Amino acid sequence: MSGVLVQVLQLILSLTILVVAHEAGHFLFAKLFGVRVERFYMFFNPWRSIVKMKKVNGKWKIKFFSRNTPFNDKPIEELDDNDWRKYPDNTEFGIGWLPLGGYCKIAGMVDESMDTKGLASEPKKWEYRGISTWKRLPIITGGVLVNFVLAILIFSGVLFHYGSVDVKFTDFTRGYEYSDIAKEAGFEDGDVPVEADGKPLDEYDTNAIRSLMKAQTVVVSRGEERHTISIPGDFGQRVVASGEQFISPILPFVIDSVLQNTPAAKAGLQKNDSLTNINGITTSSFKKIVDIMAENKGKNVTLHFMRDTTLMATVIKPDSMGKIGVTAKSFAEYYTFSRHEYGLAEALSNGATMGVKNLTGYVSDFRYVFGEDGMKNLGGFGSITQSFSKMWDWEWFWEMTALLSVILAFMNILPIPGLDGGHLMFLLYEMVTGKKPSQRVLEVSQMIGMILLLFLFFYANINDIFR
Repeated sequence: MSGVLVQVLQLILSLTILVVAHEAGHFLFAKLFGVRVERFYMFFNPWRSIVKMKKVNGKWKIKFFSRNTPFNDKPIEELDDNDWRKYPDNTEFGIGWLPLGGYCKIAGMVDESMDTKGLASEPKKWEYRGISTWKRLPIITGGVLVNFVLAILIFSGVLFHYGSVDVKFTDFTRGYEYSDIAKEAGFEDGDVPVEADGKPLDEYDTNAIRSLMKAQTVVVSRGEERHTISIPGDFGQRVVASGEQFISPILPFVIDSVLQNTPAAKAGLQKNDSLTNINGITTSSFKKIVDIMAENKGKNVTLHFMRDTTLMATVIKPDSMGKIGVTAKSFAEYYTFSRHEYGLAEALSNGATMGVKNLTGYVSDFRYVFGEDGMKNLGGFGSITQSFSKMWDWEWFWEMTALLSVILAFMNILPIPGLDGGHLMFLLYEMVTGKKPSQRVLEVSQMIGMILLLFLFFYANINDIFR
């Protein structure tokens, strides 16, 4: 199975878990307050469904590849006993054919389905619009709440089952390499950051990287000396606009395995060969060599490498993707990290901390979207897919799923019509003013929100194609 296919399968499984959990949050609170849930679907089902099931006349019925049930404009007592529409109290569960999410159709609510045929009459007690605002509040926020709680539980489960690797800035004794933007700010390859705005840097993680991007001054260890770097005010924005990782630990490029019938195999490369020079550029950096290979895809490059104690050279032609067909030795071959095991209580506590840190970190990063080049860095399914491992790694899969759950919770609470936050915005307006927005206002705003979301969806995925 190819690495890309493994990544795609992980993405589908992850999003399926998160979407079902999100919609289950809405479902459970709706049922708690006696509101009918007409349909509960994984994936969308315009016109047809792959499979659907419902309790009809006391028994569960199932249909495959059937058309959607038309709106019932007849009195219920006139319907046949086997007509699914005769049992509106029972939820229709199903799987759609369009894998872009899922939905929970709550009676009496204008949502992404834009099904408003039953909203012309007076509100019923079993409809969303027929219950008090304080009951509607948890129904609206239930999906976001479940996603955030799920993220905490997954983080906790990963810590309890796998433990954690505690990585510190000082663990990377060879230092770090920096992007051109970072070098313009004053960083040099080999520097080890030790302080950001006077605060010591300990753990090497995404939160520490954020603190470096937002800092005004950074102290680095450079050889035997320490240097203070004044960071430009627009540094974070420029890093995001570049789309590059501005700091990464130095990893030598030493071959761990050579795949058969690849450019590396044809060039005679072997396991344990250490790359030292490419096209006249002296470097052993894995990152730099990969970048140069990508710039020369389909072209011959001259490669120097050490085999045992002998310096050797060869000519190699990266494929159309800039790959040569080798795996390199990992950080664990060169650096020593400590591991930490967790009991259940400690795992739950630290899982909650990880959930909060990831949420606040993502909220902080979101401000870059509104910068001059922020929109250019929006990513779609392609970017998310590449975040998963090309080999099935359950630990990384669950960590990514937890992170995506946090992101899904945050994105859904944004005050955009079409999202949970849009419904919440109108609900808060009603709670403050005591006046309900008109049905027409809700419908129009929902339509505008859906158009905006579809635009962002296509824009982000087109970005992936041309990035």
